[in-house]
Amino acid sequence: MEKIDEEAKYIKKQNIWRCQKCNSIIMAVKQIVSLHMKGTMAGFGETYRRTIPYCPQCEEKPLPYGFDHYGSKTDPETAELKLIKSLISDM
Repeated sequence: MEKIDEEAKYIKKQNIWRCQKCNSIIMAVKQIVSLHMKGTMAGFGETYRRTIPYCPQCEEKPLPYGFDHYGSKTDPETAELKLIKSLISDM
């Protein structure tokens, strides 16, 4: 018997991810995310890709595009920027 996490949306049964609510097989959309500066929504044309899981029976299909802000938790370069800032401040 699979252990069910009460807060999880999806559970893994026999090596297949399923919706905890309706037991449908989980689908995924590859999303291209455009990065922008906070407040201005201006950017430098930078993008990154992420995979968004969803239940085709219980949830709307996510859009194939999205946007994010530089320095947010999901910005893949945030860790690199923090490292660079710490190196510069040590000079």
